[in-house]
Amino acid sequence: MAKVLAHFHDQNKQVINVVAPSVVVKDQIFLINSNPVVALENVESGIGLNAYSSGKFEFPKTTGTAWTGGQKLQWDNTAGTFKTWSAGAVNGYASGASSAVSDRGDVILIYAI
Repeated sequence: MAKVLAHFHDQNKQVINVVAPSVVVKDQIFLINSNPVVALENVESGIGLNAYSSGKFEFPKTTGTAWTGGQKLQWDNTAGTFKTWSAGAVNGYASGASSAVSDRGDVILIYAI
C-alpha cells in the first residue's frame, strides 16, 4: 500500500513517543495499538519517534460517503482512509461536512488508551 499522508491543520495537538512498527515517513499515518497516529519524522522499523496522536488533520476519506460535522469516524488501515463509524473503535470525529465526491475530509483525531 502506498504511504498515506496527512495534512496538519491546527496547533491543538498531542505528541507521543512510539516505536515504529515498520519504516515510516514524515506525515505518514500508521497504527499504534489500533490507533492511527501521524509520524513527525522519517525512521526505520523498530526505532523510536514522535507522532501526533490527536489534533485536527485533513485525511484521505472513503469516497461515495458524505460526512456531517461531529460524525464518528474510524480508520480503515487496509484502504488507507477514514470512513464513517460502524462498529469498534472511534478514531476521530468529522470537524465539518465533507461531500460524497470528496476524497479528503477534516478529522479531529483522538487516541483511545
